[in-house]
Amino acid sequence: MNATCSPLITLGVPAYDRWETLERLLNSLLAQRTDIPYEIVVGDDAHPANLHARVRATYPQVRSFRNHENRGPGHTRNRILEHARAPYVAFFDADCVVPPNWIEQVRPHLAPDLLLSGRVVRPDGTREWGPRRRTWIGVSIPCPVRWANVASSNNMVVPRDLAFRVGGFNEALGIYFEDSLFSLRCCMAGARVRYLETAFVVHHHHSARNPGRARRQAANTLWSMYHVHRHHPLRRLGSLTLLVALYGTRSLAARLRGEREAAAAWLAGITEALGWIRSRRPWREDWLHHPPC
Repeated sequence: MNATCSPLITLGVPAYDRWETLERLLNSLLAQRTDIPYEIVVGDDAHPANLHARVRATYPQVRSFRNHENRGPGHTRNRILEHARAPYVAFFDADCVVPPNWIEQVRPHLAPDLLLSGRVVRPDGTREWGPRRRTWIGVSIPCPVRWANVASSNNMVVPRDLAFRVGGFNEALGIYFEDSLFSLRCCMAGARVRYLETAFVVHHHHSARNPGRARRQAANTLWSMYHVHRHHPLRRLGSLTLLVALYGTRSLAARLRGEREAAAAWLAGITEALGWIRSRRPWREDWLHHPPC
């Protein structure tokens, strides 16, 4: 790794996973074949095994920090943005492997107004994430490459100044939709999303859908779009109505398949979001607390 005091890109890893998976990712990041300066920053989200200490002992060339408590991936990504010294910051999940030409694939596309996202594949080569376009109700659908406007935080590059301008990742959402909301806010700030088919990563431990994820999907999407459309009452009402209908239909379909736990999870997510709305749960947009240096 040819890191200097002025790297062009920071490779950020929010980590709350087994050491073996993080070690595999770090080895792949250190093996990048490029002549541009880059740095690696690992954020340990208060893992019981203290990944921060192991990173410092095993990889002295890698910068790392440790959260005082487990705060979720959004908070850790925001702290990586605060620690980063480069004008561009990439994010990967800790259970990925990055090909040695990844930096060279994104290099020609680095620009202050571009949010980059790439393909995510499973170990067998099948696609896990491809180009997707966000609809006005927040749900994204597969689309041609040129229409993509959503970036996955598992393979993303964001200009650091842009991330600070939009307030970073929403930490209140926890897991699910925080990267979709971040993409949306970048686009609302005038940026564009560019999907790169050749800048792919291999995701080794993708977990199948589970009831907890279904609940978070419904709750976080509903609550987020309620606030995104706060200045457009008809859009707000329309998005809430369609999302409740969508997730209600998914609940019914799960029940018809005999998946009672999943059916209950979709309904629980709807109920949770509507409860937040009725109680006027505070909504924050600026989660980054330090100006870029």
